[in-house]
Amino acid sequence: MSKIRRKFSPEDRYSIVQESLREGHTETCRKYNLSPSLLRKWK
Repeated sequence: MSKIRRKFSPEDRYSIVQESLREGHTETCRKYNLSPSLLRKWK
């Protein structure tokens, strides 16, 4: 099974980070299937 590499535009990254600040880090990671370390790096 291969992993699909997704690309997020800077605007997408910004909106995901803002959502994580509002709704919580863990919930946002689950919603978008992101690793917590990637979300921290985007911050």
